[in-house]
Amino acid sequence: MDSPVDQTVLVYLRENGLVGTKEGCASGDCGACTVMVGSNTEGRIVYHTRNSCITPMNQLAGNHLITVEGLGDESQLHPVQQQMIAHHASQCGFCTPGFVVSLAALVESRAAPTREAVLEGLSGNLCRCTGYGPILASGLSALKLEYRSSLGSRRLIESLGQETGLCQFYRRPLSEPDLQKDILENPGASPIEVQRKIVETLWPEHVIQTSVPHDLDSLFFLGVFSVVVRLVISNALR
Repeated sequence: MDSPVDQTVLVYLRENGLVGTKEGCASGDCGACTVMVGSNTEGRIVYHTRNSCITPMNQLAGNHLITVEGLGDESQLHPVQQQMIAHHASQCGFCTPGFVVSLAALVESRAAPTREAVLEGLSGNLCRCTGYGPILASGLSALKLEYRSSLGSRRLIESLGQETGLCQFYRRPLSEPDLQKDILENPGASPIEVQRKIVETLWPEHVIQTSVPHDLDSLFFLGVFSVVVRLVISNALR
């Protein structure tokens, strides 16, 4: 599966049938589009949340992406899903997937079972029905349960963070000397439209591994263009 270079994670997911992730504000403010992203840290996967409506697909390279569909199934719900049901914490339901994923990230990262931790974890999620009481109670209850995560296998942990085409062919020079060096070392780079190939999708966890094919290295020019613009503006303001 290919995706345009500027496609967001939200658009990719919904175009490929994972519509549990909702589009609310489309500007990273409401949290309805929240997904969970994991990275390999010292032999275990550490999870944090992302607003998928403003996250480009290329930022998922070498990471584990989990949507609300991948947290559990009909035979075994995630503890957060169980507690949301038990506490009747969903009203209209539109914001519910985002809240569930944010709370699941707390559980997966083994956050302290305190009201303060839950409030911090939900700081990016808005409920227009003002159903925060049951949602907070659900989060606290889920954090207090004994739970052994089944989201990350050993094979998955070992695969995360490995070098990909994206890492090899994307350059972001931070100074004029770095820019000149990159241009000299990459004379064949050309500003063509980049398509990223999704090289692995594991189910039911909805793991997405992204990579740029080695013959498509024009992402280099995105970094070059950005630095050139900054240099021009800087010189003009002097």
